[in-house]
Amino acid sequence: MNKIKFQDEKEILAWAKVNVNRQPEVINRIQKMAVKRISVRNHMLTLIQQFDTKNLKKFINTHRHWSENYVKVIKGEHKRIPIFNENTNKVLKSIFEYAYLSLLNNDNFWELYGAEGNSISKSETRTLVGAHTRICPYCDKSEITNSNESNIDHFLPKSKLPLLSIFWKNFVIACVTCNSKLVKGEACLLPVLHPYYDEINKKIKFIFDSRTKKICVKATKGQDQRRAENFIQILKLRERYKEIWPRSEEIIFTKTINNLFHDYILNPRLNYKKNYNWNMIFDQSIQQRKNELLTLAGEDTQIKLKTDYYDHVQINDRKMWTNELNTLMRKRIDLLKLIDTKEF
Repeated sequence: MNKIKFQDEKEILAWAKVNVNRQPEVINRIQKMAVKRISVRNHMLTLIQQFDTKNLKKFINTHRHWSENYVKVIKGEHKRIPIFNENTNKVLKSIFEYAYLSLLNNDNFWELYGAEGNSISKSETRTLVGAHTRICPYCDKSEITNSNESNIDHFLPKSKLPLLSIFWKNFVIACVTCNSKLVKGEACLLPVLHPYYDEINKKIKFIFDSRTKKICVKATKGQDQRRAENFIQILKLRERYKEIWPRSEEIIFTKTINNLFHDYILNPRLNYKKNYNWNMIFDQSIQQRKNELLTLAGEDTQIKLKTDYYDHVQINDRKMWTNELNTLMRKRIDLLKLIDTKEF
């Protein structure tokens, strides 16, 4: 094998692409280098210990297992979860981190090995996804409309499952807060909800305390309750939503119910001596605002929190609002009487 001197990384990748059949020669060259260089020899020993034929088959089978059963595992429908020991994970992590952090970010690699005209960077991927999915699928609190506001998250962490480092089903475009070490980090709880395979808004619920103005995030009861609870814990949703009271919605609802009230009293068929259907106005006001919010799902933040807030209002604040409408009506009647008697 002739001695070759490479000037840069691009030359190495280009040479490797056209010399695939010369692998035995490369191995022989490395073996000779190992005789003289201790660092090469030690690294080869590690590789031999970890990647003998038996282990390689195990790695391949494990990767195939995850590829075929990924969704079943996160849903708790597949009980056998293959996970390697710490030492093996460490070696696998170094290999797959090179593939994920170095090769996939390397323009030279994509220029030589990428499908012509089809390769895009991770930053471009985040921007494209953000154009269609504007809100973080984890927290519903932050926008991900450009690459500066989002990250590609490994849903199941690559530190614990390095074989999933470049597995596309395990990638989620999320906000930088959710993907930070202070929030999701390397947390891994199974089974768990997945934003691409589950309707998260049907699996968790916001509970409101009008007295303290505090919010609690709870998993809804049902077969996915444990998965929902793990999702809440991993993303620290209770801590992050605790102080976010929807004050803007209180103002919006007051305007909505007042507008419907005035439309109602202007009805010429209204008999001011009969009972008034305040419950109807109350329910219509809530449904009108919820319908408006649902049209903004995926376009605006905290839609789940806001719609749950109106469920809370409908159950807990009906008496307060019907009393308020009664008060408004009495004032209206008194005003009309005053006008009729010309004392106004």
